Amino acid sequence: MNPISDIKICSHLYTFPDEKNKQEAYYLIFEILVNGQRLTDFTYYAVNLEELIQSIDRDGQFYIITCWCGVPECAGVTKGVNVFHNQDLIRWTVTQPEPSRTLTFDQKMYENAIRTAVKQGKKLIAQAKYSSNQNLEVVPMQNEKLIALE
Repeated sequence: MNPISDIKICSHLYTFPDEKNKQEAYYLIFEILVNGQRLTDFTYYAVNLEELIQSIDRDGQFYIITCWCGVPECAGVTKGVNVFHNQDLIRWTVTQPEPSRTLTFDQKMYENAIRTAVKQGKKLIAQAKYSSNQNLEVVPMQNEKLIALE
């Protein structure tokens, strides 16, 4: 059995020049940190919160790591994260993106990390709207409805 890993999901606003509109483009992205280290390069890959939320209480293959556009294959991800539940533990087997690894998380910490990330994302969206950053894109777009402001 693997040791229990710490999981944290952070949201960030990234800015890139938008050549077409001659202004900055803002992107809200999420990053998964395991034991304080990024799971992968989130300037290239993205986190699909819908898939992550589904993995809270279901076994199966989930495309938690995807492309910024939301299509896993676009980023070369053809195999999802295999998720298995055993009592109060959640085990991930990640083969893509490399390196392959198996991670074990405490169920309560896992669920709390996801819920905290959604709240943090909503807070960043509200702050961005307040400061009138009109060109804000949620990455991938599947995350938009989960963090939409009511």
